[in-house]
Amino acid sequence: MASATTKPDPSHLPSGIPDVEYSDPKRWYIVYPVYVNKAKHVKEGRKLALKYCVENPTIPELRDVAQAHKIPFALEDKCYSGDWTQRGRMRIQLKNDKGQPLSNEVPTKTAFLKLCAPHILKIRVNRPSEASTETSDPAAAQASQAGGKKKDRRKKKH
Repeated sequence: MASATTKPDPSHLPSGIPDVEYSDPKRWYIVYPVYVNKAKHVKEGRKLALKYCVENPTIPELRDVAQAHKIPFALEDKCYSGDWTQRGRMRIQLKNDKGQPLSNEVPTKTAFLKLCAPHILKIRVNRPSEASTETSDPAAAQASQAGGKKKDRRKKKH
């Protein structure tokens, strides 16, 4: 005889975590900034080719990418295992409970990572830079205007 209680069909779930749905944050994809860091080598954790990467991305920049593409995310204060000095990671949900992509634009983690560099570059261009602020030291302002070249102060021979 068939039992009266029926359990949801877990056939769409991978065998590793049979009872956890894709909507549970435990199942979301983990993204560290080092995955798209142009300054890192593949051995240090970079996941993509350099043309898809950007110099030293941050968690807030990755968060902005997820928000712009309406991807559910969660920020966590965890360290990257390859470099304990890098704090912060993000979890992103890319699949619904049936295992299908939430978005056709971002069906995989790699697709999300490839979207990061162009978006981060746009963010950095639109953000006012700290270097453009006026300094109170006139000598420092003059040195920055001169292009950082040192003057030749040696005595000239006649």
